[in-house]
Amino acid sequence: MKRLSSHVLRILLFVAVATSVILSWLIWTNNAKYQPDTQFSSVQSVSHHPQSLSKNTNMNEVFAPTKLIVTQNNQSQLIYNYKYSTVDEIFQVLQHTRLFGLRQIVQKDEHQYQKFLNYNDSLQMIYPTTVSCNVFAKAVHQPALHRARDFNLRRVMLVMDWKTQQARLYLLNDPNYTIYQVQVRHLNAQRLKKLLQAQNFVVNVNQALFNKKIQLFYTQPVRLKVISYLMTLQDDNSYISNLLGTKQVSDITSHTSGNQVIYRNGNRLLRVDHNTGLVSYTNYAKMKVPPTTSATFVKAYQNLVETGNSLTGLHLYRYLPRSRQVIFRNFAEGFPIFHSGNTGATDITFTKNGTTMNFSKKILQVPVPTSQKEIQLPTTAEVLTSLKKFGYNIHNIQDLSVGYTWTQDSQNKSIIDLVPRYYIRMNDQWKSLDEWLNPER
Repeated sequence: MKRLSSHVLRILLFVAVATSVILSWLIWTNNAKYQPDTQFSSVQSVSHHPQSLSKNTNMNEVFAPTKLIVTQNNQSQLIYNYKYSTVDEIFQVLQHTRLFGLRQIVQKDEHQYQKFLNYNDSLQMIYPTTVSCNVFAKAVHQPALHRARDFNLRRVMLVMDWKTQQARLYLLNDPNYTIYQVQVRHLNAQRLKKLLQAQNFVVNVNQALFNKKIQLFYTQPVRLKVISYLMTLQDDNSYISNLLGTKQVSDITSHTSGNQVIYRNGNRLLRVDHNTGLVSYTNYAKMKVPPTTSATFVKAYQNLVETGNSLTGLHLYRYLPRSRQVIFRNFAEGFPIFHSGNTGATDITFTKNGTTMNFSKKILQVPVPTSQKEIQLPTTAEVLTSLKKFGYNIHNIQDLSVGYTWTQDSQNKSIIDLVPRYYIRMNDQWKSLDEWLNPER
């Protein structure tokens, strides 16, 4: 009976949310010239303003650190708050401090760098990939940190003396084991302490060098719940309006090839796969490639906004400076979402010959209740042991991460279940531990 009532509640909530989305869509599209399944020949004009299913997220949130590690009494813990972004709150604290006097204190010293990673009475905010000092300086409103000759970083560390309420700030970059120190004044230590104490997810971790990369090791099993979301499909017409850049429908040509519909306007091409939900956009106009990391991120954010997709939960995940490729991934409750069809990820590449962007029209809307139990994931050491026993060379592992698998709900196609899994990257491919251990499944 309990299981039945939970299922009924889920269905009723889905109906209510779906009704709300439909009514909202009707309001948004009441004056729109494009309607679903409308032929091009019957449309007169399109809007140039990006339309979104929800308010776009601030750029600083998209390019924010995604992990927060606190070290006390020689024990490091990954912490998270389900109610709000603790990293965002800490950044707001830093916005009201004075940061100055930046100087390099460690350079290319692997031993000293690893000692810093487990500094007592410290908190680390970790970016998923390399960013620049100027990106951090802008996020915390500290122009004194802005560098004419910018440098890269991966971690922002605050070392606290809670008795005197004094702090030192360090900027660390993993690839070259370099550390910069920054002077801190007027830090609200009490506010910071309350933020760190108000966490509702805590797991013991350790950070160590593994395969020439600083890796986060979970030293105890990780217990996470399955999360369910209502999913919506963005309509093709919104992408046509936002990305093909025209007020005249007569400028747009289209043709269908299998499950794909290809729209073109001059040097802009939009390819939509209605089977996978993946969208590929290319602007072949020659351009000046953004010269710096900061400029690349600003340009990438502008492209994200132009899609009209909601950016809520989307974070910078990987940056490849040589190819000027920026990869974003959706996160849920502090962990990245993975999908075999690349749903949940967005990549943007800038070249002198134009811009390419790949993303999905499948968008997670609102969470829905689920009665599924928590899933316990193994420690990192147990994961490595399993892979080694199966015959994999652990020295070929490029990265490891706890994440969520995007799974279609068995009873309702409009509901997505996010299932906790351990993910491993080998041969430039992210796969779950189950997929690596059962390759023929």
